[in-house]
Amino acid sequence: MNIALANDEYYFVGLWNTVLSMLASTPDASSLRIHVIDTGISDSSWDRLERAVAQHPRPPELLRKIFPRERLDGLDIPGPRSPLVYARLFLPELLDCKSVLYLDSDLLVFRNVLELGNVDLDGYACAAVINEDAGTLDFDLTKQEYTKLNLDPKSNYYNAGLLYMNLDYWREHNFTSKCLDFLKNHQFRLADQSAVNAVMNEKILPIDRKWNRLVSHLTAKEVASPDFVIHYTTRKPWLLNSDVPAMLLWRKFADDTGLTIDPPRQKPNLFERYILLNIMRTIGYGFLSLWYGLARKKRVAEGYSYAFSYWVGHAANRKVRSYEAKWAELIIDHTIYGPAWLLDGKELKQQKYSDHQNPIKGKRTTDLLRDRGRTREFISGKLQHKQMSRFEAILSGKRDPRVSGIKSDIPVSLTSWPPRERTLPLVLLSMIEQAVSPSVVHVWLSHNDQGMIKPRHKDFFAEHGVEFHTTEDIVPHKKWLPLIEMGHESPFVIIDDDTYYPRNWFDALITEGIQFPEEIVAHRCHKIKANANHMPGPYLEWEKDIDHENEASHYLFPTGCGGIMLRPEAISEDFRRRDLLMKLCPLADDVWLKAAYIQSGFKCRKSHYYFPCLDYPETRPSGLAVKNVDQGQNDQQIKAVFDYFDLKLD
Repeated sequence: MNIALANDEYYFVGLWNTVLSMLASTPDASSLRIHVIDTGISDSSWDRLERAVAQHPRPPELLRKIFPRERLDGLDIPGPRSPLVYARLFLPELLDCKSVLYLDSDLLVFRNVLELGNVDLDGYACAAVINEDAGTLDFDLTKQEYTKLNLDPKSNYYNAGLLYMNLDYWREHNFTSKCLDFLKNHQFRLADQSAVNAVMNEKILPIDRKWNRLVSHLTAKEVASPDFVIHYTTRKPWLLNSDVPAMLLWRKFADDTGLTIDPPRQKPNLFERYILLNIMRTIGYGFLSLWYGLARKKRVAEGYSYAFSYWVGHAANRKVRSYEAKWAELIIDHTIYGPAWLLDGKELKQQKYSDHQNPIKGKRTTDLLRDRGRTREFISGKLQHKQMSRFEAILSGKRDPRVSGIKSDIPVSLTSWPPRERTLPLVLLSMIEQAVSPSVVHVWLSHNDQGMIKPRHKDFFAEHGVEFHTTEDIVPHKKWLPLIEMGHESPFVIIDDDTYYPRNWFDALITEGIQFPEEIVAHRCHKIKANANHMPGPYLEWEKDIDHENEASHYLFPTGCGGIMLRPEAISEDFRRRDLLMKLCPLADDVWLKAAYIQSGFKCRKSHYYFPCLDYPETRPSGLAVKNVDQGQNDQQIKAVFDYFDLKLD
């Protein structure tokens, strides 16, 4: 496949990211011929690009073709005179091939471009994506122009930042000359893009929008995990010092590939920076809509009414967008987007997030309640009574649950059994009322215990994202293993069914969890005391409920009652065997999972977040701690697992 880009030295940073992101998404690039139409690239920059491209395991052919500037000298075209604006129109003359994929140099390509080779261009001048800003021709051309050209104003309008061009068809119909004639004789807004749409509108094949997503139309969530082509149509990311996720992604890719950029200190405009001005703009659009409505200028009034509705929704969703942006920034900052063959062992740079941005929360309360059994029981009793009253009021319709509009992509999973029939609804209520909601809450019950959920409780929670499942009774391991067996291989959080979870508990856990993708993050950890053979000593001698430490360690032991962000890749196939876990460690899921982390090399980290793990009254007698801690079965199971897998802490 032939690829074409046009560039000069000023836009070289854009060329670098576009080419290398395309190659990072194309495992077998040997069938690519990349033609760079040079309108002023320095030799040193070209040499650098050549070296980078040559490092691909199956490198493409990289060709440099100087743009003939004299080709523009005789053209009487108003507007910009830069060859970059018109280069794609001259590709049928400059290249000796049947077809070419033209790319602007302000793209990040997160799809394998070889997929476009399956597009049939027979009978078409090119294939392109319908423009997301406005998808019809009257967006760009005036009424006079599309009337003169005998075009339907509601015909598709295409973005020319990515064109899969049928050069033979283009030459046969002399489209280059026709586009240049159009530019001489008609007003235009977007230069050659206007000409392409006006001259060959019926001969453009629409393709899936994943090949040209405009950055202004992307959500933060989409930006963080892209599988499409991002087109930076508004502001060039190398010119604007902005912290919006899309700009961070562009600079992160540049950094991952070794391109250091010091952007000028340009800021977004005032309307993007200050809430007050956004409010003023919203009110202004509302007044203008009323004014033009009274003046019977219906079309103008409708336009301002649309703008007013958009900005009202924009303001209403500000909290949700703020969370999504924070989450996207975390993912971007802790993900390597650059190709492995170019990184050469480079370590991941975490530029934004550090310990000082994860302030310690709740430590004072936790310290006050530590080892104060009666006080803890009194407080947990009050909490239970209050939550039960609230829950009954919600079920009767007297109150509404405090369901957040902010939802994460990470689920929560837990298990329960009949002795927890009274407290399970309270735990589930605390899950759906988190400041950031889990994507779903999975509740796993054994086949014999599914009747413990009252029908009205089940119906209520099902409406709020709770899913109830049944499985074989593998005791506490029901909270994590069945979900993995369902095929869930992305991170999820496991919790207990007898603990009070504050409203900000989930957000704090997943926010820190995403910062450490190679570690197991938990809100509550013990520190293992090892013997001389690097084996765990007696459980009762471990340091319990430790404070936050600035590093992860194999000596940290996460406990499920505080919540653990579990990573399925940390659990090997041996540790997913039901027969083995029931033989060696049937009652201690924390022990079994800790052994799995050691085997796979995943260290554990105590988060900055503290809470005193208040168990609801009367749940301890039915808890596994009686057997595991009081009767010493933790030590027996630890020894059995460590001996079987021949594990050591170092």
